[in-house]
Amino acid sequence: GFEINFQLPLAISGGEGESVIENAGLEKVYPVIKMYGALHNPTFVNLTTSQQIQIETDLGYAEEGGEVRRDELVIDSRMRTVTLNGTDVYHLISEGSEFPILAPGENKLVLHSDISGDNGYAEVNYKQGYLSI
Repeated sequence: GFEINFQLPLAISGGEGESVIENAGLEKVYPVIKMYGALHNPTFVNLTTSQQIQIETDLGYAEEGGEVRRDELVIDSRMRTVTLNGTDVYHLISEGSEFPILAPGENKLVLHSDISGDNGYAEVNYKQGYLSI
């Protein structure tokens, strides 16, 4: 067998409803989710697997003197890590959260923020789920 090894990013915005990712493989995969922009206690939900992870923190976004500064929250489902601007913030995971996977087939994803006017977004990076020998 062989492994198809590439990443497919998907950007989803908070409050825009659900987005769909297709895992064309036959195995579950572990995405890396990167969140940016204004988000308050962001929650990433996979409606297909009924999994969600909430991080109890506020992400900021600012423009100063023509430069843009934005926080970056990274959730790595395979490594089971959470970082904010490169600093470990595993302790900010909300109780009852779980690291999401992408099941084979269609996965419906949603990004929530505690404040409805937030304009943050998430990028979901993953590899198709194939096994090789």
